[in-house]
Amino acid sequence: MPITTTPETFRLPKPGQQDQHFGFTRSYYYNAEERGLLDLIHLKAPGRKRGITLVRYADVLNLVNGIKAKAK
Repeated sequence: MPITTTPETFRLPKPGQQDQHFGFTRSYYYNAEERGLLDLIHLKAPGRKRGITLVRYADVLNLVNGIKAKAK
């Protein structure tokens, strides 16, 4: 079923896969965060070793639109 609305956030794709919204890989998001292009949301319960990482949809959309504007 196609997505008809945009989410506030979405989870990082699993290793070796692309996200369903923009087609970016997990490593792309971590590299973008390292370069200061995106702020990822890292959630981890106290006492846990692992958690989940969320991406703000609007931030990625702004990044993509900014790249497109620079290309013109």
